[in-house]
Amino acid sequence: MQKQHQVVMLTTEKASRLYSTYKNTLELSKIGETVFLGTHSKFQHLYILSDEEIKEGDWYFNNDKIAKCERFSTRKALIFDSNREASYSTDCSKVIASTDKSIHGTNDLNVKISQHIHGLSQGFIEKYIKMYNLGTPIVDIMVEYDEYAVPLSYEQFMNNEQDFMYKLRVRPDNTIITHPVEVKTYTENEMLAIYEVGRADALLSHKLGKYIDSSKDLINKLKTKILKKTEDTSLNWLIVVALLAIYTFIIL
Repeated sequence: MQKQHQVVMLTTEKASRLYSTYKNTLELSKIGETVFLGTHSKFQHLYILSDEEIKEGDWYFNNDKIAKCERFSTRKALIFDSNREASYSTDCSKVIASTDKSIHGTNDLNVKISQHIHGLSQGFIEKYIKMYNLGTPIVDIMVEYDEYAVPLSYEQFMNNEQDFMYKLRVRPDNTIITHPVEVKTYTENEMLAIYEVGRADALLSHKLGKYIDSSKDLINKLKTKILKKTEDTSLNWLIVVALLAIYTFIIL
């Protein structure tokens, strides 16, 4: 199966094959990670983000920065970063893949693994550069996952319930498998059908709006006449409440 994930690019001081030029275009070094750049050029790294749970040892993205979760587990709001600075933002996203080989993942036992965090294929990086330089950078991609059925408890079996877990599908070189997000295209007949549905909804809303407006006027006129003829204050309030109830019913 595939899941959609966000792609972000961040400027970094670390040496990287990917860098931006003074023309605000991206280039990819052909001689490995470049250690020196000319004036106005900057190193860049790509990060693939996920909204899944952030656990101790994971890397996360927040406020255009990458930091490591060192204290506890949470789905969103963290965090104590590597500088021991507390942050309670609710906009943290887990990093699942990157061109930045200096960050590591953790296995299920929370022990640093020998492999770097999942990487990005040469093909994807080149495609990102091409689209960026055309003025349409890639902001979302589809990522492949393997789906596994979770063993059922007796109660789940009896209730015909089934849970699944998902694991990133990676190549032998530790790169994730990505695909473009499909853009839905429509035929002329489909567009006409969508237009007719929208037109019908608009007409219905217009008619209902006119009906509601006329009902409001009628209620206000009726309320004014009744209150003028009625001197009992308690009765006045009772009438007002009744009219408000009728008005609410019409609106809903």
